[in-house]
Amino acid sequence: AMSVDIQRLTAENYVISDWSGGSTTQVAIAPEGAQYADRTFLWRISSATVELPESDFTPLSDYMRYISVLKGEMELTHKGEAPVSLSPYGIHLFDGAVETKSVGKCVDFNLMLRKGQCEGSLRAVQLPDDGTVTFSTRYEGGGTFTNGTLVVYCVEGNGSIVLDGQTFDLSSGESIIAQQNNQAEAIFTCEHSAGFIIAQMNT
Repeated sequence: AMSVDIQRLTAENYVISDWSGGSTTQVAIAPEGAQYADRTFLWRISSATVELPESDFTPLSDYMRYISVLKGEMELTHKGEAPVSLSPYGIHLFDGAVETKSVGKCVDFNLMLRKGQCEGSLRAVQLPDDGTVTFSTRYEGGGTFTNGTLVVYCVEGNGSIVLDGQTFDLSSGESIIAQQNNQAEAIFTCEHSAGFIIAQMNT
């Protein structure tokens, strides 16, 4: 089997920018070196602090968006729909073209996917003390997009991940990015409780 190219990412690999309501930490973007502001990227993973009690989301009509909350609470309202309440590790998918308002100070986690050019998913794994979880990274999509990338971000605590025979120790705020061969499974273990967010993108 092909081996998987895996990189460990820490704060110094991330790109931090300010926005009107706080700061955004870009964990990863594709293609590498793409600029968020150009709106031509395929996918982007980021975490933002929201320090305003209310804010409007930037319209991103070319993107589907997954959002999760890492700390605090958030209530999202898409135009014409009932509000959606998110607490930590809750995950919500919406169309970036839809007018969206958020209420609540929090730290969020975002995956943006360019429509028609990639697809993906966001999932959470929470481990109790002495926990172990085996997570299949096999991509179950329809086959249009075959070039897979996996990002695992440690939200809190610390633990180790075995992926493709390699072991990575991650602490809060650290992550790994893996170019997948779609055959791997990831094994998470921790001594004390830990939480991770897992993003999978296929282009």
